[in-house]
Amino acid sequence: MPAAAPAQSLPSSVQVKGDRVLNRSMVFTSAHVQEDTGAAQFRPLSTPGNFNQALMDLGATICLPNSTPLCAECPLQCFCTAHARGEETAYPVVPEKKARRMEARTVFLLHDAGKIVIGKRPPKGLLASLYEFPNTEGHLTEKEALQYVSSLGFMPLHIRRLAPAKHIFSHIEWHMIGYEVRVDELTPFESDHLLLVSMQALADTYSIPSAFSAYRKLLPENSSE
Repeated sequence: MPAAAPAQSLPSSVQVKGDRVLNRSMVFTSAHVQEDTGAAQFRPLSTPGNFNQALMDLGATICLPNSTPLCAECPLQCFCTAHARGEETAYPVVPEKKARRMEARTVFLLHDAGKIVIGKRPPKGLLASLYEFPNTEGHLTEKEALQYVSSLGFMPLHIRRLAPAKHIFSHIEWHMIGYEVRVDELTPFESDHLLLVSMQALADTYSIPSAFSAYRKLLPENSSE
């Protein structure tokens, strides 16, 4: 017989199984029983570990998720509220997922004959410390894009609008447009977040996140040093 589960600090898998049993039998409305102020009264003070173990066993073998629970075999059937209502599969109540935040961004491929400008993201937050193509919030018009490139200290010679792209993170969607901008010959410069690298170095050394893959594949093949 397995050892009784401890009264506190249960692994998440144990907590989920136990919560499912209590959610169905007592019809709690919260996804996690510990969030319901009435849940504590059902856990005996003298043998909380045995109680937790029993809930875990029921949740693993009888009060099953994502399928019809085996109510006919359940010792709690006689006072299970969800079973009495015929609503076993309606519990636990799963909270709705928050909608992803939509962000519009403009991505730039800034290059000359053989070199390209990339940036490094901040050490915290989305894509922390990874390399990226220069980009900014919003969808810029061609005129605004040229002004943005000039504000970075580069002289644009030719601009080409690129196809839109989308990348989905767990909580954010990037809706991107892009511009390929041929600039005057790039020379070494100092910047806190921008780097000047050869096309070959970009391919061999600097990994660009998949969020920018739609634009990465559009780079010219010229890889002169």
